[in-house]
Amino acid sequence: MKKCLFLLGALLLTVFSYAQDTKDPDFTGFRENVAMNGTFTRNLDAKTYVKEIKLVNFSATYKLPPGFGIKGVTVADDGQHYDLVAGDGIYTSVEKYEITEKQANNPVGVSVPVTDKVIVDQSFKQDEKLKEVMNDFKIKIKCRFSKCGCPCQTFTCNACIWFGWSCIAVEYCEVEVEW
Repeated sequence: MKKCLFLLGALLLTVFSYAQDTKDPDFTGFRENVAMNGTFTRNLDAKTYVKEIKLVNFSATYKLPPGFGIKGVTVADDGQHYDLVAGDGIYTSVEKYEITEKQANNPVGVSVPVTDKVIVDQSFKQDEKLKEVMNDFKIKIKCRFSKCGCPCQTFTCNACIWFGWSCIAVEYCEVEVEW
């Protein structure tokens, strides 16, 4: 009986891993077509807030995931939890955080920018489309995006639990200034 349960568990783990890998085995679609266009906080009430990150997908064929993790924060764009609208490209933390001095004066329900820089992968291929929609961008940060497995080696990633997807590691960044 124990052998059967072990084999069944190993088979399910293999099937799950294979299914996850076949969707986008090398993460190319995300890296070549998606720009991170700012991070925000939004106060839910006088005591708590959520974190938000906006993604812009420039591909007609690549489909953004319903959620992912980044630097220990699990975010979703599914219209549930604290996300306001499913599929709008604004990923909202599935957990809320206690307001600190930084957020204390922010209005409730309003997304307040934390960063307004565009971050893309070093292999991003949509520069012309990015310029069309972001007329005033002068600084672009190019990093290496990598899909971090479950469990992620460098930080805690709960996206595996929530979505069966992975986390995104953003590293080795360089700044490009358009004069």
